[in-house]
Amino acid sequence: KKKDNEAVDKAFAAKCENFRRYYASVDREEWWWIMDDAQEAIAAQLKSQGHCVIDNFLTKEQAINLKKEVAACHAAGGLEPGGLVNGKLPSADESKYADRATRGDVIGWYDNEDWAYGKGLDGYLLKLGTMVSELSNTVPDLKKITSRSKAMTACYPGGGARYIKHV
Repeated sequence: KKKDNEAVDKAFAAKCENFRRYYASVDREEWWWIMDDAQEAIAAQLKSQGHCVIDNFLTKEQAINLKKEVAACHAAGGLEPGGLVNGKLPSADESKYADRATRGDVIGWYDNEDWAYGKGLDGYLLKLGTMVSELSNTVPDLKKITSRSKAMTACYPGGGARYIKHV
């Protein structure tokens, strides 16, 4: 099953790259994923796999700018070590703990109003909201999304920082 899923994901990524290249040739590269044929493929992937990875959702320049903004946020002390939760403990406060061997990232939760590092996060959230809105016409479960929480920003600062799948 895992190999089958990997093959489906690989075929989906190739299909998306073809869409992106085509729409780049007609000056629509930034919003290639909103075109009807791309939306149809994304919806099909979501329905069959329950997830999808969309390479080049942000343009290269947008991704670089957002990365710089997150690094500036980290340098300014705006990110804290990512934590874990022990779901067996009754108290939310008691259940939180840190384990750098499992999770070495630093994170923060932001929205447009409290993000002081540039316009990259705002642009990303606009694109994400647009995608969810457009896809909700063909993926009915997305209509259940009626609001958005703050965006989680994360940085893996090196020195072996990583996120290991855990239970």
